[in-house]
Amino acid sequence: MGRYFVQYPIGFACNLQCSYCFHREHHLTGVYPEDAFTYEQFVAWRRHFLGDSEVIVHPHGGEPFCDENRGRMNSLLRGDDPLDILSNGVVPTENYRSLIRNPGAVRRIGLTYHRAVIEGRSDLHELFVTNVHHLADAGINVYVKELLLVDYVDDIAADMEAWALAGIPVVIQDFKGVVKGLSGEEYKRYTPKMLDMISREFWKSGSVCQCGPAGFTNVLIRGGWRSGDVVACWSDPVIVGNIQKMEYKTGYRIEPNLPSFRMSVVGVEKKYGGTRHRDLPVVCADIAEDSYIKPMREAV
Repeated sequence: MGRYFVQYPIGFACNLQCSYCFHREHHLTGVYPEDAFTYEQFVAWRRHFLGDSEVIVHPHGGEPFCDENRGRMNSLLRGDDPLDILSNGVVPTENYRSLIRNPGAVRRIGLTYHRAVIEGRSDLHELFVTNVHHLADAGINVYVKELLLVDYVDDIAADMEAWALAGIPVVIQDFKGVVKGLSGEEYKRYTPKMLDMISREFWKSGSVCQCGPAGFTNVLIRGGWRSGDVVACWSDPVIVGNIQKMEYKTGYRIEPNLPSFRMSVVGVEKKYGGTRHRDLPVVCADIAEDSYIKPMREAV
């Protein structure tokens, strides 16, 4: 019996739409393509290939609890596998109602404090704090996640102490976003002390795949135009299966590609399909040179 960390595409829609988001092109155009497979097809695929294995499901994409994605989240919450969730924490508190009603379905939920967007917005800050305590009081395993932005490091450190006094765990992630993240500009500004703040679970680089927790095989299901494809690793997006076609190749390994430390998938045919060499939809043509889109296209 194996252990699998399944990243399930919940949808690109998001109520926050940060400027550094990887899905900026969808937010700029307002186009949020539907997934090409259904939840029922996923369940059939999961039962056929993963059987009685231990499975953790992580919804990825936009904001799981924004209005557009709540229907899909309800399906996942009613499923048999525990969920590992990330949310931006600034959706209406009532949007977490289905989560509160199914506490056994949740392994944990991290609320990411997007400080660069929320800073100066007292309404969003207060909503975030309210939602953290609301979930914690309901018995949900909740933690706060911060992006390590150098310009805010003192505020981050102060808030870490405040959350600790409230009994809420905090983890720090190095900045991976579009603009200063993919270029490495923000990363080069980190001091040794700042690097020590980063949780190893959310570490950017290294000699092991960071797509999921240690000891779990990563099953990364893509959404949007490449919806339903299963890839082995975001760093090297080799297609190893497809939900609709009921396919899954298990003979791959994920190994460091020295000296860059990017991960390479070996043991299967090199077949790519849109993550690294992504074709933006025609509707994006007029904004392809946008200051957010151009760096993203060049980086991936």
